[in-house]
Amino acid sequence: MFKIKPNEYLLMAKFRIGVIERAIAEINNADIGLHVTMGEPEKRGKNIVAFLVNVQRLMPGEPRHTQPGTQLETDDEIFIAKHQELFELRLAEVKKQGELEPDSGFTTPLMKEMVQRNEALRIVRDEIKKGRKKSKSENLV
Repeated sequence: MFKIKPNEYLLMAKFRIGVIERAIAEINNADIGLHVTMGEPEKRGKNIVAFLVNVQRLMPGEPRHTQPGTQLETDDEIFIAKHQELFELRLAEVKKQGELEPDSGFTTPLMKEMVQRNEALRIVRDEIKKGRKKSKSENLV
């Protein structure tokens, strides 16, 4: 569902920010009548054993909660601005691929767009990272 690789989130903070907080932001921004917040993690000793999640159902016409952007969202926007052309190209490719999979289970078009945007961002980050590794190895030759 989240396409998480086995060693992708070795630190709990990165998992919390990259998976849980991002999912909560997507739900809250999807305008599906829910507002989700996360409380403090439940710990046993040093280990986190559970994340407490609060879900509030919003009635039609009820004011929506707004929340400031997370540091991860701000970092993403800076990265996208820096690599705008490549990001736009990859986003178009991801959207085109999505047209081939018409029933992908998204509840709203906004949620589908957010997932496509995150996938395009992941692809661009991977390409940039591979390009840096390649240029470093070329410098050694």
